[in-house]
Amino acid sequence: LLQALDQALAASTPPHQHTTRALQLERQAADLEQQCQAAKQAMTADVVAQLQQISAQQSKIRDLKARLKGYEELLAKQDAALSELRSVVKLPAAYRGLLV
Repeated sequence: LLQALDQALAASTPPHQHTTRALQLERQAADLEQQCQAAKQAMTADVVAQLQQISAQQSKIRDLKARLKGYEELLAKQDAALSELRSVVKLPAAYRGLLV
């Protein structure tokens, strides 16, 4: 089948046009390959940039979690201190109760 197509093409087109057409197709293929390489490089750069942004966001989240943990510990200490203050506020009434 391929031979038949080649023969039909050869019979209908002069040999120098085959060479010219082949060169055109080779140039087009080379151009397409360059475009694909450029697109691949651009996409790779975009992926790297996005991964760097994701990494930066993950670092910020990790830092925020550490700060939150510190705030939770501070809040627990303040809550304990307030609990002691609430007990101190109740002392006068308790003391009065003992005196009566």
